[in-house]
Amino acid sequence: MGRQTDISVSLLKPPFEEIWTQQTATIVCEIVYSDLENIKVFWQVNGVERKKGVETQNPEWSGSKSTIVSKLKVMASEWDSGTEYVCLVEDSELPTPVKASIRKA
Repeated sequence: MGRQTDISVSLLKPPFEEIWTQQTATIVCEIVYSDLENIKVFWQVNGVERKKGVETQNPEWSGSKSTIVSKLKVMASEWDSGTEYVCLVEDSELPTPVKASIRKA
């Protein structure tokens, strides 16, 4: 186990205004961890890796923790259809990937 408890992966829903005005939906994955040096962030849509529309920012440090924000922009129609989006985080230090999933309620 060890360091796994140290990592937090959370997903934020796209803002309603964006869906309404731009017909896109940007899902945000926020990863907080003590060591993001070798971390890899992947997105999966319906179990398949999605690379299009992904933008991952460099880690920002705050004290002993760092935060990575990865965004996935999809068509609003896809989000509205109840598709499941998974943010998957891999690191050599982690025994298994850590993931979080989200879909329109």
